[in-house]
Amino acid sequence: RLEEFYHNVADKPGSVRIEVTAVLVDPAERTLIARRRFVQDAPATGENAPAAVAAFNQAITALLDEMSAWIESAAAKPAAR
Repeated sequence: RLEEFYHNVADKPGSVRIEVTAVLVDPAERTLIARRRFVQDAPATGENAPAAVAAFNQAITALLDEMSAWIESAAAKPAAR
């Protein structure tokens, strides 16, 4: 679930913040495997749209890398029955 997707321009040149809550569910058993909130911030290099887009790209890339490692780790654990 996307919790926050924010471009902060209060402090120049600005920054971005992305927050996501991820839930892993076993569909066969209908049980929760794991839940985690991921947060990434990235500074903008300028006060324009391309700089904001680049900051969002940096933040989402880091967030997805972190989430991917978490999913692999959670999937590797034996299921609790």
